[in-house]
Amino acid sequence: MTDDTAGAPRVRPAELVGVWQLVAFREVDDEGGGTVEGPLGADPGGLLIYEPNGAMSVSMMRRAGQHAEAAGPADGRPRTTEYMGYAGTWRLEGTRLVHHVEVSTHTYQLGQDLEREVRLRGDRLELIGRAPVGGRVRQRVLTWRRRTSDGADGAPASAGYARGPG
Repeated sequence: MTDDTAGAPRVRPAELVGVWQLVAFREVDDEGGGTVEGPLGADPGGLLIYEPNGAMSVSMMRRAGQHAEAAGPADGRPRTTEYMGYAGTWRLEGTRLVHHVEVSTHTYQLGQDLEREVRLRGDRLELIGRAPVGGRVRQRVLTWRRRTSDGADGAPASAGYARGPG
């Protein structure tokens, strides 16, 4: 695949391997409607894991305290639906990252290839996809920060997360 993103350097697979923590999830209206926070609120939580063998997993949710109302089995109310997750395989095609979905909280994604534009700048990874939202096409921009094993990113130092190359 050709590099169709002006000025964006190609990312090598080894640069993506490791654990990434979600920093921001926002939506940009392709039709000039501006930028809004994504479906998981202003401070979403999430982990994205890329393995060197091509396996991947992503889990994202609205952080505690941002839910309209707490829900769970103890009080008989339905559980929150403000969680997204899927797992499968990943591959790079030029400046595009493809996630092949094998399991998902959204069954319509099963067996699908989800294509994202990928940008890597230091310890920040930006994945950009497009989705119809409210009858308009929006860019979904997810910004991730590499999770380190030294605890500098808020992860416990004992967690043993992969630093990745470099």
